Amino acid sequence: MVNCPVGSSCTNLPSIVSSFPSCTANRRPYDMSSLSVGLLYIAPFIGGVLGSSIAGKCSDIVCRWMTRRNGGVFEPEFRLVMVALVALSTVLGLWGFGWSAQVEDPWIAPTVFFGVIGTFPNPSAEEIFFQTFLLPLHRIFFVICLLFEA
Repeated sequence: MVNCPVGSSCTNLPSIVSSFPSCTANRRPYDMSSLSVGLLYIAPFIGGVLGSSIAGKCSDIVCRWMTRRNGGVFEPEFRLVMVALVALSTVLGLWGFGWSAQVEDPWIAPTVFFGVIGTFPNPSAEEIFFQTFLLPLHRIFFVICLLFEA
C-alpha cells in the first residue's frame, strides 16, 4: 500500500523533470541548441552531489540531537525528518523553474532551479523511508517491499 504512491512518484517525477529543459530551452526566448540543452543537465548533477553530502551530514546531526532529546533512545522515525528537505527542495525547484521560465528570466534562473530540483532527488525520499526507517522497524516487511519495488 505504501509502496504504490511512493514508487509512482519516484517513477513519474524524474520523467517529468527530464522533459522540462527540452520543452522550454528550445523555444523563445532561450533558443538553445541541442548541446546547450544537454549542458543544462549538469545543474541537477551538481545539485545531487551537493545534496547527497549535505543530507548525509544533516541526517546524522539531526538524529543525534533527537536521540539526546529522547533520553538517549534512538527511534527509526528520527530519519524521517530528512523527507522534509526532499519535499522542500522539490517544491521550491519545481515552482522556481516554472515561474522563471514563464516570466522569461535569463537562462541561468531556470537552470539554478533545475539544480535545486536535483539537490535532494525524489528517489532519495524512497531510500530514506525504506532503508533507514522500515529496515530497523520491520525487517520482514522490508524484504517484501524491496521485492515489490523492483
